[in-house]
Amino acid sequence: MSNIITNKSNQFEDLSNLIRNYVHYDNLTSTLNKQAHNARIVRDDFEERIIKELRDKKMENAIIQIVGGKLKIIEEKHNTPLNYKMLDYVIESLYEIMGVQK
Repeated sequence: MSNIITNKSNQFEDLSNLIRNYVHYDNLTSTLNKQAHNARIVRDDFEERIIKELRDKKMENAIIQIVGGKLKIIEEKHNTPLNYKMLDYVIESLYEIMGVQK
């Protein structure tokens, strides 16, 4: 009879430990989710501040590289593609500057 009681007691302790562990990890998951949410809010604030600084410094095309924990800002310049419309505009502007009639 004591053997049966011991088995039931062990089963109850096993179930108690499972529930206790479940609650612990459920609480841990909740805490980590809150921390991740708060970290995203702070990160977004830094992103907005970085973009504002780059705009203020007229560096909208900057590329930020993070290498070895150091920030490196590279200004990327895009040349306007050469096409007929652009050639026409440049030639027309040149004629205006020179005072030549077309």
